[in-house]
Amino acid sequence: MNVIIPKAISKILIQFCISTKEATKIKIKNVIDEYDKTRPYIPSSPYIDETAIKYFGKIHTAEDHIWGPRDYFRSDYYRNANCYFASEIGYHGCSSPKALDKFLKTSYPIFKADGTPTSEYLAHASSIVNNMSSQYAYRIRLMSDQVETLFNKNFDNIVDFSKASQISQAEAMKYFIENFRIDRNRNGGIIWWNIMDGWPQISDSVIDYSFIKKLAYYYIKRSQNKTLLAFKEDNHDLKLYFINDLNSKISINFEVIDAINDEIVLKGTASCENYSSKEIFSFKNYLTQKYYILKWHFDGNTFINHYVSNIKPISLELYSNTLEKYELLNFEGF
Repeated sequence: MNVIIPKAISKILIQFCISTKEATKIKIKNVIDEYDKTRPYIPSSPYIDETAIKYFGKIHTAEDHIWGPRDYFRSDYYRNANCYFASEIGYHGCSSPKALDKFLKTSYPIFKADGTPTSEYLAHASSIVNNMSSQYAYRIRLMSDQVETLFNKNFDNIVDFSKASQISQAEAMKYFIENFRIDRNRNGGIIWWNIMDGWPQISDSVIDYSFIKKLAYYYIKRSQNKTLLAFKEDNHDLKLYFINDLNSKISINFEVIDAINDEIVLKGTASCENYSSKEIFSFKNYLTQKYYILKWHFDGNTFINHYVSNIKPISLELYSNTLEKYELLNFEGF
Protein backbone atom coordinates (compact mmCIF):
# COMPACT_ATOMS: atom_id res chain seq x y z
CA MET A 1 0.00 0.00 0.00
CA ASN A 2 1.32 3.43 -0.95
CA VAL A 3 0.76 6.33 1.41
CA ILE A 4 0.86 9.82 -0.04
CA ILE A 5 2.03 12.50 2.41
CA PRO A 6 1.54 16.17 1.48
CA LYS A 7 4.81 18.00 0.88
CA ALA A 8 4.36 20.41 3.80
CA ILE A 9 3.59 17.55 6.19
CA SER A 10 6.57 15.55 4.95
CA LYS A 11 8.87 18.47 5.71
CA ILE A 12 7.50 18.64 9.25
CA LEU A 13 8.07 14.90 9.67
CA ILE A 14 11.62 15.19 8.38
CA GLN A 15 12.40 17.95 10.84
CA PHE A 16 11.04 15.85 13.68
CA CYS A 17 12.99 12.76 12.66
CA ILE A 18 16.35 14.36 13.37
CA SER A 19 18.44 13.59 16.43
CA THR A 20 16.85 13.94 19.86
CA LYS A 21 19.33 16.68 20.78
CA GLU A 22 18.40 18.80 17.79
CA ALA A 23 14.67 18.05 18.09
CA THR A 24 14.55 19.65 21.51
CA LYS A 25 15.53 22.94 19.90
CA ILE A 26 12.52 22.97 17.57
CA LYS A 27 9.23 24.40 18.76
CA ILE A 28 6.16 22.75 17.24
CA LYS A 29 4.53 26.15 16.82
CA ASN A 30 7.42 27.47 14.76
CA VAL A 31 7.35 24.50 12.40
CA ILE A 32 3.59 24.73 11.91
CA ASP A 33 3.78 28.49 11.40
CA GLU A 34 6.37 27.92 8.68
CA TYR A 35 4.46 25.28 6.74
CA ASP A 36 0.81 25.99 7.55
CA LYS A 37 -0.23 29.61 8.00
CA THR A 38 -3.91 28.90 7.37
CA ARG A 39 -5.01 28.21 10.92
CA PRO A 40 -4.28 29.27 14.51
CA TYR A 41 -2.20 27.08 16.78
CA ILE A 42 -3.03 26.16 20.35
CA PRO A 43 -0.39 24.34 22.43
CA SER A 44 -2.68 21.94 24.27
CA SER A 45 -6.23 20.84 24.91
CA PRO A 46 -7.76 22.27 26.92
CA TYR A 47 -5.99 25.59 26.41
CA ILE A 48 -6.91 28.61 28.52
CA ASP A 49 -4.90 31.72 27.75
CA GLU A 50 -3.90 34.47 30.21
CA THR A 51 -6.95 36.61 29.43
CA ALA A 52 -9.34 33.71 30.04
CA ILE A 53 -7.59 32.86 33.32
CA LYS A 54 -7.83 36.47 34.46
CA TYR A 55 -11.57 36.59 33.80
CA PHE A 56 -12.33 32.92 34.41
CA GLY A 57 -16.04 32.41 35.11
CA LYS A 58 -16.91 35.84 33.69
CA ILE A 59 -16.20 35.17 30.02
CA HIS A 60 -16.53 32.14 27.82
CA THR A 61 -13.31 30.27 27.20
CA ALA A 62 -12.57 29.02 23.70
CA GLU A 63 -12.61 25.36 24.74
CA ASP A 64 -12.44 23.15 27.79
CA HIS A 65 -12.61 19.57 29.05
CA ILE A 66 -15.84 19.40 31.04
CA TRP A 67 -15.25 16.66 33.61
CA GLY A 68 -15.41 18.48 36.93
CA PRO A 69 -17.04 16.73 39.90
CA ARG A 70 -18.78 14.16 37.68
CA ASP A 71 -21.74 14.34 40.05
CA TYR A 72 -25.36 14.85 38.98
CA PHE A 73 -25.14 15.40 35.23
CA ARG A 74 -27.69 18.24 35.28
CA SER A 75 -25.91 20.08 38.09
CA ASP A 76 -24.87 23.73 37.77
CA TYR A 77 -21.37 22.67 36.76
CA TYR A 78 -22.57 20.98 33.56
CA ARG A 79 -25.58 23.18 32.90
CA ASN A 80 -23.48 26.36 33.06
CA ALA A 81 -20.38 25.05 31.27
CA ASN A 82 -18.46 28.19 30.37
CA CYS A 83 -16.84 27.36 27.04
CA TYR A 84 -17.67 27.63 23.37
CA PHE A 85 -16.32 24.21 22.50
CA ALA A 86 -16.35 21.15 24.76
CA SER A 87 -13.26 19.32 23.53
CA GLU A 88 -13.84 16.42 25.95
CA ILE A 89 -16.73 15.32 28.16
CA GLY A 90 -18.05 11.96 29.32
CA TYR A 91 -19.78 9.94 32.03
CA HIS A 92 -19.32 6.47 33.48
CA GLY A 93 -21.48 3.48 32.53
CA CYS A 94 -21.18 -0.11 33.74
CA SER A 95 -20.71 -2.84 31.16
CA SER A 96 -23.48 -5.40 30.75
CA PRO A 97 -23.38 -8.66 32.76
CA LYS A 98 -22.48 -10.60 29.62
CA ALA A 99 -19.49 -8.32 29.03
CA LEU A 100 -18.41 -8.37 32.69
CA ASP A 101 -18.46 -12.17 32.71
CA LYS A 102 -15.79 -12.13 30.00
CA PHE A 103 -13.17 -10.59 32.27
CA LEU A 104 -14.43 -10.95 35.86
CA LYS A 105 -14.80 -14.20 37.77
CA THR A 106 -17.31 -12.55 40.12
CA SER A 107 -19.32 -9.56 38.87
CA TYR A 108 -21.22 -9.07 42.13
CA PRO A 109 -20.71 -7.83 44.77
CA ILE A 110 -18.80 -4.84 43.45
CA PHE A 111 -17.53 -3.72 46.87
CA LYS A 112 -16.03 -5.46 49.85
CA ALA A 113 -17.38 -5.10 53.40
CA ASP A 114 -15.14 -2.08 54.04
CA GLY A 115 -16.64 -0.23 51.05
CA THR A 116 -13.63 -0.53 48.75
CA PRO A 117 -13.95 -2.21 45.33
CA THR A 118 -13.15 -5.90 45.08
CA SER A 119 -9.73 -6.78 43.72
CA GLU A 120 -11.18 -7.69 40.34
CA TYR A 121 -13.08 -4.45 39.92
CA LEU A 122 -10.11 -2.44 41.16
CA ALA A 123 -7.84 -4.10 38.61
CA HIS A 124 -10.24 -3.06 35.83
CA ALA A 125 -10.84 0.54 36.89
CA SER A 126 -8.94 1.88 33.84
CA SER A 127 -5.64 1.01 35.51
CA ILE A 128 -4.39 -2.55 35.95
CA VAL A 129 -3.36 -2.06 39.57
CA ASN A 130 -4.91 -3.73 42.60
CA ASN A 131 -4.27 -0.76 44.83
CA MET A 132 -6.63 1.92 46.16
CA SER A 133 -3.88 4.52 45.81
CA SER A 134 -3.71 4.03 42.04
CA GLN A 135 -4.69 6.97 39.84
CA TYR A 136 -8.04 5.59 38.66
CA ALA A 137 -9.12 3.53 41.65
CA TYR A 138 -11.83 6.08 42.47
CA ARG A 139 -13.77 5.33 39.29
CA ILE A 140 -15.61 2.27 40.59
CA ARG A 141 -17.03 4.18 43.55
CA LEU A 142 -17.74 7.11 41.21
CA MET A 143 -19.87 4.88 38.99
CA SER A 144 -21.81 3.63 42.01
CA ASP A 145 -22.29 7.15 43.39
CA GLN A 146 -23.71 8.32 40.06
CA VAL A 147 -26.29 5.54 40.18
CA GLU A 148 -27.25 6.43 43.74
CA THR A 149 -27.50 10.12 42.83
CA LEU A 150 -29.96 9.49 40.00
CA PHE A 151 -32.05 6.72 41.57
CA ASN A 152 -31.69 7.69 45.25
CA LYS A 153 -30.74 4.07 45.95
CA ASN A 154 -28.26 1.43 44.96
CA PHE A 155 -29.01 -2.10 43.76
CA ASP A 156 -28.31 -5.54 45.20
CA ASN A 157 -27.72 -7.42 41.95
CA ILE A 158 -25.55 -6.83 38.90
CA VAL A 159 -28.40 -6.87 36.37
CA ASP A 160 -30.32 -3.97 37.95
CA PHE A 161 -27.12 -2.11 38.84
CA SER A 162 -25.77 -2.35 35.31
CA LYS A 163 -29.07 -1.21 33.79
CA ALA A 164 -29.26 1.72 36.22
CA SER A 165 -25.67 2.68 35.49
CA GLN A 166 -26.22 2.54 31.75
CA ILE A 167 -29.35 4.68 32.09
CA SER A 168 -27.35 7.18 34.15
CA GLN A 169 -24.63 7.33 31.49
CA ALA A 170 -27.07 7.46 28.57
CA GLU A 171 -29.14 10.27 30.07
CA ALA A 172 -25.96 12.20 30.91
CA MET A 173 -24.48 11.92 27.41
CA LYS A 174 -27.84 12.77 25.88
CA TYR A 175 -28.08 15.85 28.11
CA PHE A 176 -24.53 17.04 27.29
CA ILE A 177 -24.98 16.67 23.53
CA GLU A 178 -28.45 18.19 23.36
CA ASN A 179 -27.51 21.17 25.53
CA PHE A 180 -24.64 22.05 23.21
CA ARG A 181 -26.81 21.54 20.13
CA ILE A 182 -29.58 23.69 21.58
CA ASP A 183 -27.00 26.46 22.04
CA ARG A 184 -25.40 25.78 18.66
CA ASN A 185 -25.94 29.43 17.60
CA ARG A 186 -23.34 30.31 20.25
CA ASN A 187 -21.39 27.11 20.86
CA GLY A 188 -18.83 25.60 18.51
CA GLY A 189 -19.51 21.95 19.28
CA ILE A 190 -18.82 19.03 21.58
CA ILE A 191 -16.54 15.96 21.52
CA TRP A 192 -17.88 13.26 23.82
CA TRP A 193 -15.57 10.67 25.37
CA ASN A 194 -15.30 7.86 24.50
CA ILE A 195 -16.37 5.44 21.80
CA MET A 196 -14.80 2.11 22.78
CA ASP A 197 -12.56 0.47 25.38
CA GLY A 198 -9.08 -0.58 24.31
CA TRP A 199 -8.98 -3.34 26.92
CA PRO A 200 -11.48 -4.96 29.36
CA GLN A 201 -12.35 -2.28 31.91
CA ILE A 202 -15.11 -0.34 33.68
CA SER A 203 -15.19 3.04 31.98
CA ASP A 204 -17.01 5.87 30.23
CA SER A 205 -16.97 4.15 26.83
CA VAL A 206 -20.26 3.59 25.00
CA ILE A 207 -19.05 0.30 23.48
CA ASP A 208 -17.11 -2.07 25.69
CA TYR A 209 -14.07 -4.14 24.78
CA SER A 210 -16.17 -7.10 23.64
CA PHE A 211 -18.11 -4.90 21.16
CA ILE A 212 -21.29 -4.92 23.25
CA LYS A 213 -23.01 -1.55 22.98
CA LYS A 214 -24.18 0.27 26.10
CA LEU A 215 -27.50 2.11 26.17
CA ALA A 216 -25.69 5.41 25.62
CA TYR A 217 -24.77 4.33 22.09
CA TYR A 218 -28.43 4.42 21.04
CA TYR A 219 -29.26 7.61 22.94
CA ILE A 220 -26.31 9.40 21.35
CA LYS A 221 -27.34 8.20 17.91
CA ARG A 222 -30.79 9.76 18.32
CA SER A 223 -29.44 12.96 19.92
CA GLN A 224 -27.09 13.47 16.96
CA ASN A 225 -29.76 13.25 14.29
CA LYS A 226 -29.51 16.07 11.73
CA THR A 227 -32.93 17.33 12.83
CA LEU A 228 -33.83 17.19 16.50
CA LEU A 229 -36.52 18.15 18.97
CA ALA A 230 -35.11 18.54 22.48
CA PHE A 231 -36.11 20.03 25.82
CA LYS A 232 -34.03 22.28 28.05
CA GLU A 233 -34.87 23.19 31.64
CA ASP A 234 -34.31 26.90 32.18
CA ASN A 235 -34.94 27.94 35.79
CA HIS A 236 -38.60 26.92 36.24
CA ASP A 237 -39.42 26.78 32.53
CA LEU A 238 -39.23 23.77 30.24
CA LYS A 239 -38.37 24.96 26.74
CA LEU A 240 -38.76 22.98 23.53
CA TYR A 241 -36.18 23.53 20.79
CA PHE A 242 -36.01 22.59 17.14
CA ILE A 243 -32.45 22.06 15.87
CA ASN A 244 -31.75 21.90 12.15
CA ASP A 245 -28.28 20.88 10.98
CA LEU A 246 -29.25 20.45 7.36
CA ASN A 247 -28.08 22.93 4.73
CA SER A 248 -31.53 24.35 4.03
CA LYS A 249 -34.49 25.75 5.95
CA ILE A 250 -37.04 23.05 6.77
CA SER A 251 -40.49 22.69 8.32
CA ILE A 252 -41.78 19.82 10.44
CA ASN A 253 -44.98 18.56 12.01
CA PHE A 254 -44.49 17.48 15.60
CA GLU A 255 -46.19 16.22 18.74
CA VAL A 256 -45.14 15.94 22.37
CA ILE A 257 -46.65 12.96 24.20
CA ASP A 258 -47.04 12.37 27.93
CA ALA A 259 -45.53 8.88 27.94
CA ILE A 260 -47.21 7.77 31.17
CA ASN A 261 -50.76 8.10 29.87
CA ASP A 262 -49.94 8.29 26.13
CA GLU A 263 -51.71 11.64 25.71
CA ILE A 264 -50.61 14.30 23.23
CA VAL A 265 -49.93 17.46 25.25
CA LEU A 266 -48.61 19.59 22.40
CA LYS A 267 -48.69 19.42 18.61
CA GLY A 268 -48.06 21.78 15.77
CA THR A 269 -45.71 22.79 12.98
CA ALA A 270 -42.34 24.50 13.20
CA SER A 271 -39.71 25.78 10.83
CA CYS A 272 -36.03 26.46 11.35
CA GLU A 273 -33.27 27.98 9.25
CA ASN A 274 -30.33 25.82 8.21
CA TYR A 275 -27.64 25.20 10.82
CA SER A 276 -29.73 26.79 13.55
CA SER A 277 -31.51 26.16 16.82
CA LYS A 278 -34.88 27.72 17.59
CA GLU A 279 -37.11 27.78 20.68
CA ILE A 280 -40.63 26.82 19.60
CA PHE A 281 -42.51 26.43 22.91
CA SER A 282 -42.16 26.90 26.64
CA PHE A 283 -43.97 25.24 29.54
CA LYS A 284 -43.95 27.90 32.27
CA ASN A 285 -43.25 27.21 35.94
CA TYR A 286 -42.72 23.56 35.27
CA LEU A 287 -41.51 21.76 38.39
CA THR A 288 -42.90 18.23 38.11
CA GLN A 289 -41.34 15.03 36.83
CA LYS A 290 -42.77 14.04 33.46
CA TYR A 291 -41.83 11.50 30.84
CA TYR A 292 -42.12 13.00 27.37
CA ILE A 293 -41.91 11.43 23.94
CA LEU A 294 -41.07 13.87 21.15
CA LYS A 295 -41.99 12.93 17.59
CA TRP A 296 -41.46 14.93 14.43
CA HIS A 297 -42.22 14.21 10.80
CA PHE A 298 -40.03 15.39 7.94
CA ASP A 299 -39.44 14.31 4.37
CA GLY A 300 -41.65 11.25 4.75
CA ASN A 301 -39.87 10.02 7.88
CA THR A 302 -40.81 10.00 11.56
CA PHE A 303 -38.15 10.68 14.19
CA ILE A 304 -38.33 10.20 17.95
CA ASN A 305 -36.63 11.47 21.08
CA HIS A 306 -37.52 11.53 24.78
CA TYR A 307 -37.02 13.71 27.83
CA VAL A 308 -37.61 13.24 31.55
CA SER A 309 -38.12 16.55 33.31
CA ASN A 310 -36.89 16.97 36.88
CA ILE A 311 -35.36 13.56 36.44
CA LYS A 312 -33.84 13.08 39.91
CA PRO A 313 -34.75 10.73 41.52
CA ILE A 314 -36.28 8.26 39.10
CA SER A 315 -37.65 4.75 39.49
CA LEU A 316 -35.86 2.06 37.50
CA GLU A 317 -39.13 0.17 37.04
CA LEU A 318 -41.17 3.21 35.93
CA TYR A 319 -38.41 4.47 33.65
CA SER A 320 -37.94 1.08 32.03
CA ASN A 321 -41.63 0.33 31.58
CA THR A 322 -42.34 3.78 30.15
CA LEU A 323 -39.55 3.88 27.57
CA GLU A 324 -39.99 0.23 26.59
CA LYS A 325 -43.49 1.10 25.37
CA TYR A 326 -41.88 3.28 22.73
CA GLU A 327 -39.05 0.84 21.99
CA LEU A 328 -36.40 3.27 23.25
CA LEU A 329 -34.53 0.96 25.63
CA ASN A 330 -31.85 -0.87 23.66
CA PHE A 331 -30.08 -2.96 26.28
CA GLU A 332 -27.48 -5.45 25.03
CA GLY A 333 -25.76 -8.24 26.95
CA PHE A 334 -28.41 -8.86 29.62
